[in-house]
Amino acid sequence: MGIKDKSQGLEDETMDTISILSSSVDQLSVGSSEDLNMVENPRTWNQQFESIVDELLEVRKVGSKEREGHLRKLYNLCTRYYVKRVAEKIGPLEEILLKLFHSSRSDAEVIITMRLLCALCLASVFSVEGLWTATEGRFNALVNDAQSTAVKCEAMLSLSLLTVLLDSEPDIIDFGYQLASIIESDGAVVNAEDNEDVVGIACQSLGLLLTGITSYSEFVSSAAEALAEQLEAASIDVQMGAGQALAALYERITDTHSEEENGKGSIDNDIFPDRIHLLSILRDLSTESSKSIAKKHRKVLHQTFRNVLQTIENPRSSGNLRSSMRIGKSTVQLDTWKKILRAQSLKYILRSAFPVYFAKSSFLRNFMDYSGYVAGIAMSDSESDNEEEEAENYIDDQKRGLTGAERREKDRVRDRQRRQEQRNRTDFVNSYYFS
Repeated sequence: MGIKDKSQGLEDETMDTISILSSSVDQLSVGSSEDLNMVENPRTWNQQFESIVDELLEVRKVGSKEREGHLRKLYNLCTRYYVKRVAEKIGPLEEILLKLFHSSRSDAEVIITMRLLCALCLASVFSVEGLWTATEGRFNALVNDAQSTAVKCEAMLSLSLLTVLLDSEPDIIDFGYQLASIIESDGAVVNAEDNEDVVGIACQSLGLLLTGITSYSEFVSSAAEALAEQLEAASIDVQMGAGQALAALYERITDTHSEEENGKGSIDNDIFPDRIHLLSILRDLSTESSKSIAKKHRKVLHQTFRNVLQTIENPRSSGNLRSSMRIGKSTVQLDTWKKILRAQSLKYILRSAFPVYFAKSSFLRNFMDYSGYVAGIAMSDSESDNEEEEAENYIDDQKRGLTGAERREKDRVRDRQRRQEQRNRTDFVNSYYFS
């Protein structure tokens, strides 16, 4: 997901290596042996976290470079440890980060602040609703007006994650329309005309938003049309972002329509009026043999579009997706586009700490539609938000022996129940207030 901003000289050091994916000192992006010691000493990281926040609170006494260094250290800690217990005790933390987010002039500082806000939200330190309300206007301004490509892209990724976490379909649709207009105009509406990075990230962000859609609307048709056009883009990243988003869209809409509610052909015609042409493009992409594409990229391109093609041809067929990830000693099946795109987004923010957060946070497991027990992680860990008595309720999908079809059917049943509950609440409100 990371990109370079060539126009502003903001290289991968800002966008990609603020992580601990490698044990190499050069990859830690901490800048000094002192910083390295900070993240390598697990016995003192919580005191260091509190100390860094104390220094940030003296915002008027701290220079911009020093402040950026403090933010990087905090983010490094968030991408190494599950910081919920220590961070939630620090009252002024959200206030100071929001102040920096709204006032930062440095591209690097605003980017690291966005990631830090998202990481602390994923740690359940900040309320999703409260954070979204406090930042949505600023995020939109950065998407529309930021001169830096990197800042635009990071704002799109961050706001799409917070919006889908918010789980408010009207807000998903509002931001989704904005992303669709960016895609349709090839970036022109945000002063980034023909910018492949901006268009590619807009496709990825729209794909994540589409995992939160529960009903068919005009927005779905607009999103599908915008994404389908990008399948013929010159950039592989744009093509794959658009393809995955289309698959997620088709999967979600199909899952929300039972055969009794809407016939399959009707759904196809509504979403993709020229479905035959679309399938032809997808088949070509799944066998693309251009020598201008590196061999390793062709392999990824082929596999991605084979999966996209299978989903759109027959979304109810089990076994379309066979991705998985290891968390502790458990294998977590990523057998829907919803799970895949959400996992990609979480891993982008949390980096190498993603498995730790996933294992210890029921909030993130619910976001990933995972109800299995995470083997190899102590459920009674003092940092975990799992109650000990809940441990018996977590069942490893692998041990349970569920097939892909059975897991998908459980997802459909749960989604239907949620929609029915929402209808019941709406009916009650309408009858009580408007009858």
